[in-house]
Amino acid sequence: MNEAFHYCAVTLLTVTLLSSTPTAALSASPPQIVEVLKIKGIASNPPLIDGGILFIGTMNKKALAIDLQSGKKLWSKGFKSAVVASPIKFNSLVIFITDFGDGRIYALNSTQLKKAWQERFGVGSSIPLVAGDRLIIPQREWVICLDGASGTLLWETYLDGTVISCGVITDDKIFLGADNGTLYILNDDGEIVEEVDLGEPILSDLAFAGGFIAVGDYGGVLHILRVDDHKQVWQSQFPAPILSRPIFYDDTVLVSSMNGTWRGFNLETGDELWEYTCNALVRGNGLIWEGSLVFGADDGYLYALDPENGNVRWKVNLGGQLSCGITLEGDRLYTPSTDKKIYVLSYQ
Repeated sequence: MNEAFHYCAVTLLTVTLLSSTPTAALSASPPQIVEVLKIKGIASNPPLIDGGILFIGTMNKKALAIDLQSGKKLWSKGFKSAVVASPIKFNSLVIFITDFGDGRIYALNSTQLKKAWQERFGVGSSIPLVAGDRLIIPQREWVICLDGASGTLLWETYLDGTVISCGVITDDKIFLGADNGTLYILNDDGEIVEEVDLGEPILSDLAFAGGFIAVGDYGGVLHILRVDDHKQVWQSQFPAPILSRPIFYDDTVLVSSMNGTWRGFNLETGDELWEYTCNALVRGNGLIWEGSLVFGADDGYLYALDPENGNVRWKVNLGGQLSCGITLEGDRLYTPSTDKKIYVLSYQ
């Protein structure tokens, strides 16, 4: 039997509606489960969707490619250790990174189980960044730059800290947050141009929009910095570590801490606009879908909030823990759960 298959066709959700007056800008109807993909293993990160194929890495040392039209597995690849970062697409290749037991970067053909190249440069857990024909990959206390087609090392830079979250690339700068509390800013050649001390380990993925960088730390502090001069504009204290990537939405920034507290802020002033706490652990990244702030939590619920005021619009119990984040592709939301399933939802 295939490791992945269409578990059901269209299934109506059991939904708790909590908003009686939805605004016109937001979708008023809850989504439906349109299919459930079953995988043999717990997803370690949100899947990559490309060309009608779902790619995902698991904690039980596998990478899977699933054809979304048929729901059937195209291929699976076993590794010596767990996949630790979401796969990324590079031309016709899909890139996977494994953790401590193996510590390798694998570039596989996206439609066939064929290895283009693999390299062992150390141990890392951060999602690689694509910069033209290059891959920027943090590895332990180093960041390396590879030619994406061949895996050839182009440059490497020592960092006095380990990058475990995903950085961002602006026009001419690479921003990386490390577990020593330092935000490193590098140029295209890998030279460190500045180090900004934020104090606590940086665990959340970085977000970039409108000339601002947003990042959270283990001490629960949200930092907003300008891209041009790297100066901090404002910060806000949360009640728990910030693990999820901040979300820029119009002229606001939306942020959650690990205890499930979400807040909306005015981006320019830092004024708090609203707060909501779901009383469950939130570890994965959320996103904006159909005008709603959508995120998963360890209580098994998928939540939808109004990003303007934080009001809950609906919540859906999918089962297991929704702890690794979600992926939006087209009009479908892909939600991995610790029950070894990926729930696919859509508004229909």
